[in-house]
Amino acid sequence: MVKNAFLLAGGYQALGRTLPTSIRLEVKTRDAGKCQVCGKTGTDIDHIDGSSADLDNLQLLCADCHHAKTATNLVPASEEQRAWLLALNLTRVMPPKPALLADDQNEWQHAWRGLKTARKQRLLDYLTTAGIPAKGLKTRIDMINARDKWAPTATRRAVTQFEEDDPIVDWSWKAGKGLRPDLNS
Repeated sequence: MVKNAFLLAGGYQALGRTLPTSIRLEVKTRDAGKCQVCGKTGTDIDHIDGSSADLDNLQLLCADCHHAKTATNLVPASEEQRAWLLALNLTRVMPPKPALLADDQNEWQHAWRGLKTARKQRLLDYLTTAGIPAKGLKTRIDMINARDKWAPTATRRAVTQFEEDDPIVDWSWKAGKGLRPDLNS
């Protein structure tokens, strides 16, 4: 039931609700390791209202109380939503062959690291071809920041598409041959 609710809501925004270890420890210490509803040993940090990581918005709950609190916020799905969930289950969750690589949990566990590494390498290749110094850039965000620092804003807007669908970019525009790169298919 909770998984279906997250699907209908567009997914669970885990990254936006992830708490640093220091805040998690502070909440556990403040709440003396006890569930703030029933007094059992607390296991889950709960956002009381919304996604704010402010200490006043966090409490320690046991798994049972956390699940019960989550369930109180759930409402029955409409007919349209139930139809969409059924279609999603039939086409993406239960088919004999996964529709997308990410639909196969076993295969995805092995594939995503390779895909991430390949995407990072393509970005490094783009930077190198464009003449942007890439030495010492370890993360993708470091590379994007280096590109943004190097490329003028108007030019940068013209090349942002490669981040969305990763086409091969011809960086000849850098030599003054135009502000819009040619995208090769």
